[in-house]
Amino acid sequence: MVKLNKPAKLTTGNKVKCVARSISSKSRRGTANTKVVVTTLNEMHRETGVTNLCKIEEELVREYVNVLVNRVDNEEIEPGTATNRISALNRILEYAERNDLRVSAKEYGLSKEQTDPTNKANDRTQAAAYRSWLQDKGKDDPRYMNLYHSRTLQAEFGLRARESYAVKIASKDTTGGRLILGRPDCTKNSRPREVEITKESQGQAVASAKAWGISQGQRSLIPEGYTLKQWMDFANNTLKQFNRETGYGLNNHGERHYYAHERYKELWHEKGHDVKCPAEMGVEREDWLEHMKLETGLGQKDLLALEKQVRLAVSEDLGHSRVSITKTYLG
Repeated sequence: MVKLNKPAKLTTGNKVKCVARSISSKSRRGTANTKVVVTTLNEMHRETGVTNLCKIEEELVREYVNVLVNRVDNEEIEPGTATNRISALNRILEYAERNDLRVSAKEYGLSKEQTDPTNKANDRTQAAAYRSWLQDKGKDDPRYMNLYHSRTLQAEFGLRARESYAVKIASKDTTGGRLILGRPDCTKNSRPREVEITKESQGQAVASAKAWGISQGQRSLIPEGYTLKQWMDFANNTLKQFNRETGYGLNNHGERHYYAHERYKELWHEKGHDVKCPAEMGVEREDWLEHMKLETGLGQKDLLALEKQVRLAVSEDLGHSRVSITKTYLG
């Protein structure tokens, strides 16, 4: 534990403001900066339980950043807001003499540039361990089985976390080979979309979740007695508990990244080529382009034209309409 001869306690609102003023005075960024730091300190205290900056450790920092990632995914805050919080977090860490814990927003998919070659998909071994953990806990508490099915739908269909909870699973009919989503399922901006079912595991995921929901007398995967907000809080706290117990760094958005990568490869395969996205390969787009020209035998013009088609399809599956948004997922 680092000893600090300056304000560091976060136990009351006044003490938080005192710490924030001390941090801002050193960075000389004015009142607006102080407000962001106050908000960040309060969130850190509320979400991680930290009461003194002397006690900041890597696990608490990672936990707080994952909270921000989840809030972006749940559309509670904008990516730019999360990026500003991370900037404030880094100033806090500098003040706490823990520069070794500084965080890159880019590594968590929160860069304002919205593109980088980092693979932000959840590790599949960790993701599988979480689903098994939920199943084990679900033997005694059915709430965890709701989360198990939601988590599976996130990976199989790229659903946002809130969509995977609110989806009206009991009435879903996939005989047409598509999962149809709309306003009742809490899609972003109430925008309808259809996700093609191309794998047996997708059909099984819907059938299993539907059977579970019906058996519990639920229309969605939100248990009776919970509002969407309350259930999202429970889900986020459950994931947080798992990460604490295991030391893993899973988040909700990582399942959408995984789906995007898998769908990207699938669409390219339909075009007769085995192609991974830049993010999954961990390379810059320019390097990816040169590599894929050799791998596919395509000229640059044809390669980019086909990739634009693939990216647009992935974007639509994720509930977007712009190719540019796929930079966040695919690199």
